[in-house]
Amino acid sequence: GQAARVTGDGALRCEKQKFMRYLPLATDKGFEMYPCAMETGGHLAPAFHGLLHRLATHAANNVDTIRLGRDTPKAYAGRLYTRWLGEISMNRVRTIMNRIRGATEVAGVVADVAAVDSVAAAVAEVDSATEAAGSVADSVADSAVAVMEVVVDSAEEDSAAARTM
Repeated sequence: GQAARVTGDGALRCEKQKFMRYLPLATDKGFEMYPCAMETGGHLAPAFHGLLHRLATHAANNVDTIRLGRDTPKAYAGRLYTRWLGEISMNRVRTIMNRIRGATEVAGVVADVAAVDSVAAAVAEVDSATEAAGSVADSVADSAVAVMEVVVDSAEEDSAAARTM
């Protein structure tokens, strides 16, 4: 790939490529499409933000009033969106940490283990807090994955059919 000159350019370029490649298929099947593009530094492309907002709004509008508490659905959706951005960021940090740890092991270099371990401890604390926060995000994410699997299966079937012609 090509390095981005401005923060967000890489994610935006990838988003456009995904739109060009998959939007016709999604449109033909009557699906909405939200390409999820993210830069190594964590910048999300606009459609990825759009998907998170859409999922958070859907979840907030279809949740028990007990979970809402004093929140309005809009406020609850905002909290879900913010939480999910945090989870995405922590997963990115975890991935980078694992790459650093792996690279230092391969090179035979003893890294600043205390620093890596303190990041790992922070990630574990966030994981624990996120798990305790509830399973709404998981069920919405599972639904989104199921929809994406249908799109992928359909694309594979269309591709196989095109190859046999």
